[in-house]
Amino acid sequence: MRKLVRIAAAVVVLLVAGIAALFAFVASLDLDSYKPQIAAQVKAATGRDLEIRGRIAPRLGLSPSVSVEGVSLSNASWGDKRPMAAVERFEAKLQLVPLVASMGRRIVVDRIVLRGADVWLETDERGRANWKLEPSASAPAPASAPAQGRAGDPPAAPPQVAVLEVELERVRVSFKAGQAAPLVLALDKLAMRGDTPEGPRRIEGSGSYNRLGFQVSGLLGSVDALLKGPFPVDLALRSGDRAALRVSGTIRQPVAARDYEMTLGLDAREVARLGDIAAEAGVEGVSVPALGPLAVQLRLADSAPAGRPSIVALRVALGAEDALRVVVDGAVRDPLGLLQSPPVAPGANIAIDGKAADLAALARRMGSQAPMSGPFALAGRIADEGASMVALRDLRVDARGIDLAGDASFAFGGARPELRAALSAKSIDLAQFTGPAQAQPARPAPRAAPAPSDGRVIPDAALPFDMVGRMDIDIRLDAGSVVLPNARLEKLELRAAAKDGALAVRPMRFGLDGGSVALETTMVARDRSVSQKLDVSGLELGRVLQDRGLADWFRGGAISAKLDLRGSGRTLREVAGSLSGVVDVDMGPGTAGTAAQRLVGEWLASIAPALAQVQVGTSVRCLAYEIGFQGGVGTLRQGAIDTQLVSVRSAGTVDLRAEQLALRTQVGPLGFRTTGALAAPRNALDAAGTLQGVVEGAGGRAGGVASGVLGALGGGGGQRQAAGCGGQAAPGRAPQQEPQQQPASPQRPALPGILPNPLRR
Repeated sequence: MRKLVRIAAAVVVLLVAGIAALFAFVASLDLDSYKPQIAAQVKAATGRDLEIRGRIAPRLGLSPSVSVEGVSLSNASWGDKRPMAAVERFEAKLQLVPLVASMGRRIVVDRIVLRGADVWLETDERGRANWKLEPSASAPAPASAPAQGRAGDPPAAPPQVAVLEVELERVRVSFKAGQAAPLVLALDKLAMRGDTPEGPRRIEGSGSYNRLGFQVSGLLGSVDALLKGPFPVDLALRSGDRAALRVSGTIRQPVAARDYEMTLGLDAREVARLGDIAAEAGVEGVSVPALGPLAVQLRLADSAPAGRPSIVALRVALGAEDALRVVVDGAVRDPLGLLQSPPVAPGANIAIDGKAADLAALARRMGSQAPMSGPFALAGRIADEGASMVALRDLRVDARGIDLAGDASFAFGGARPELRAALSAKSIDLAQFTGPAQAQPARPAPRAAPAPSDGRVIPDAALPFDMVGRMDIDIRLDAGSVVLPNARLEKLELRAAAKDGALAVRPMRFGLDGGSVALETTMVARDRSVSQKLDVSGLELGRVLQDRGLADWFRGGAISAKLDLRGSGRTLREVAGSLSGVVDVDMGPGTAGTAAQRLVGEWLASIAPALAQVQVGTSVRCLAYEIGFQGGVGTLRQGAIDTQLVSVRSAGTVDLRAEQLALRTQVGPLGFRTTGALAAPRNALDAAGTLQGVVEGAGGRAGGVASGVLGALGGGGGQRQAAGCGGQAAPGRAPQQEPQQQPASPQRPALPGILPNPLRR
């Protein structure tokens, strides 16, 4: 036993003596004399020049340390003429006993100090980075390292490293990409301290990113935890009292950035301040309206396929109850799945609930003007329903005059995206979205010169065949009423479907002004064909005009119309020039107002001033027009209007391909011709037609009509009972005598062209 004690004492004496000798040897070294050798080794390894202007000062003891001042490393030859890194002072202090006792396998650093550091990182237009260090071309090849251990032995484990305290002061890192303005991260002061080598480190500091000042505090894991895991994180980043970002959680494999679960929280007292924060951080053009506070809570994990991040839980709350309140709550299993090839469903299940106390007040707060006022509510749920489909379920929109509900889905896994929607509403008031009329400025801005016209009426506008083939759609809408600026649709039923490059709106039905309307439209991209069907029944012309402020034009007049047209072409003009089909319009009894009488008088006076005295009567018994189209040419198969005084018959053609008119109109015994282009038609008396009408009137065919018209020209008058439009009255309406209205004295200005459209305002 005594022998063992003597041996141990001898070993301790030798060890202490060896350490003392080592200290004495190191103390006798002049490390400054090794600066040229150190710079040469750095040059050989990196190709950069290392300059050490200050002293290399070692301090010996059980906690030896070394400090160096005035160190700089040159930049790449192609980069900015400044050091890539410059340090005013660097100091490191470690514990000797753990290093010696573990034979170099455990390194405990008491303190690291870095003051006045300036790091410059940049890339050029070719993408070269100045931090990519390459050995000097003139440096000798490094000698191969000696083999460690025997072949087949497992690699040696890395040493355990613990850093108890780190102090950073006036540390600046700049990054410049190409010709862009540099981004600058500056740490005024940052301290990291730990009580034990294995425990967490407390962090406290402040700095700025570009012009954005911030404060950071919290806890981080040790260096050993960073290398081996698990690595805890609990940090708070604040920008004054404007916003705070908090990150907390654990990374179990920090080196591989795998197996983590983190919580991110963002709180802003006023969301508009985020725009100021973005501008100070160097992101210009971000404008956020003042909508109140913002709170975001996001929990992340790498549980998605292939280790992609997954939003395990999400909650966003924005605004206040007195203005706007939006709450988003849910989860997204694989938010980056849509970026994969082929895309992967994101696995979303997110509920959205938004309410605004008054849309007009909210718009004013946002610096704009809303077309409607009153409360507004939006609710729905975004759900993932398969490998390639995202759906919006339980959609609900409530506002003044709007009550909309339904579901929609978007599929993206096929050859083309597919959109499906089924919506219903009690009412949809779109008239309120037209907004109030805008006041005209005192000095209106000069208008741009109008585009040169080719003299045609039908525009040469391209039809959207390309859009038809981009997406498949299936949309259904049922609404009790739809209010438009100049119309109210009742019991709207709409079906729109697009498949394989063919679009069909079939059917579209609604009630309008006492009647019913059914519309069908198809577009086929393959052969660029278009077809249109329209069926109108019981539409009251007088009510249509009255609802649009044109009550003095006409009263009564139930209209039925059928339209069945087909055409093909790239543009609207080409389609019109190839039309085939039929247009059939009938109207029952009604009464013409003063405006209509004045219009007829102006039209007749434009042909011959004496014709302005012709009275056609206020009671319209019926109207019937039928036009058959073939190859873009419409032939008027039947054209008739019967009043209590006169019958009007029309015949001829309308050539839409050449946009030319060739029409003959017989007003009692008077004949007229309308010829020329659609853009500038010409009206004139037809001598042959007038002669024929007079002859027929003399033979009794025109009867009282001829005498009535001729009497009007000569001061007399007369009436007759018309035989009906085209030999029969309008379907479903028996002719009846309307109350007579005394016509106003017609005006007689020259009015070129055919009768204008009274609905055009």
